[in-house]
Amino acid sequence: MRITVTVCDICQDADRETRTWQLRNVGEGTAGNVDLCEEHEQPLVALLEKAPKANITTRKTKARGGGTTTPKARYRPHGIAVTTPEEIERLKRKQDS
Repeated sequence: MRITVTVCDICQDADRETRTWQLRNVGEGTAGNVDLCEEHEQPLVALLEKAPKANITTRKTKARGGGTTTPKARYRPHGIAVTTPEEIERLKRKQDS
């Protein structure tokens, strides 16, 4: 049997519930995860409360394509051309003329 206990990275108290935070330094391209108890996550919570709402994303908003202000680019794997239904209809009308 294996038991895994996640503790706060700061106080390492096994009796406190923890939450995992993912931190990114966009400028340097580094990222990391920290596990923090409610007491030690307060500075991060305070930063998020002050941050502009457009810069905060959650897994749910990312999964739905939200959380960004720029339109999504179409995915073209390995140089394969992607044609939208609108482009197909336009090409059909062009051939019929």
